Amino acid sequence: MRALSSSRGALLLRFLLAALLSTSTLTHAAPLTETIAPNHLVVVYRNAIPTNAEAQITAAGGHLTHRLDRFNMVALSTTASDTQSKLSTQPNVAAVLNDRYVTAHSIMVSVVRPLSVSVEPPGTLLPPSILHPIPFPIIFLAPPTDTYYASPQGWAVQQSGGFGDNIPTSPATTPNSGPWNTSRGAGVRIAILDSGVDQHHPDISPNLTFNLSEINQNPQTGLPSACDDGSPQDQTGHGTWTASLATGALGAGTGQVVGVAPQATLLNIKVLQRMPGTGTTATAACEAGASRH
Repeated sequence: MRALSSSRGALLLRFLLAALLSTSTLTHAAPLTETIAPNHLVVVYRNAIPTNAEAQITAAGGHLTHRLDRFNMVALSTTASDTQSKLSTQPNVAAVLNDRYVTAHSIMVSVVRPLSVSVEPPGTLLPPSILHPIPFPIIFLAPPTDTYYASPQGWAVQQSGGFGDNIPTSPATTPNSGPWNTSRGAGVRIAILDSGVDQHHPDISPNLTFNLSEINQNPQTGLPSACDDGSPQDQTGHGTWTASLATGALGAGTGQVVGVAPQATLLNIKVLQRMPGTGTTATAACEAGASRH
């Protein structure tokens, strides 16, 4: 993944821990307090972390503490005042940012609701007058539910052994087969640190209770990019797909996928944004960039 992450990237786990320990259901934490972590920096590379990254950091007066290879990022500690400027000039370095602590001491409770869609029963024939200017009637069929459960797209459930408890289309042969007979994740909180989620998706919205973007909103840093609005909403699809594998909802009207823990609470923390690729127009560049996530 080559998307540029938030400037708060390396210490997100501290914030995540605070969210997991909270006893309230929340969609937005407020107010958020940011404190620069003294002597700690985050280096974001344009491509893969170079093999000599640790040597470069040492030469600049720093000490590499963590590698986030999937996100092309490293965290480091330093007491030298010029480490940040020295690393910023290195080839393949997209940004060198101050690490931050992010905390919240109060919450605002709200409900994330899916888009309202009216679905007629199967076989309902709507009169042409309702569908004007379409000159002929259309038959609306109720969409099928969870049809990907037993398909190749349900591989996450298959890998975890989740089949069981007489779930429709389940290959279970006995009532007690599969861990779902014991639990489907109710009471568990799962955080997705990715490109955000589509909060209106029928497989996502039933379990989504925390929706936060950690994309830096400071234009001086060039964030968010021109291809991403910096909101918690997913603009590439990757985070939505990842979240569906973990907590895709189960039951009527909840989309086509069933997650490993379909009754777990979903915490969305967007840390990746869509970046421009190469193209002849701004739109083409953004579309090309989407494939880089």
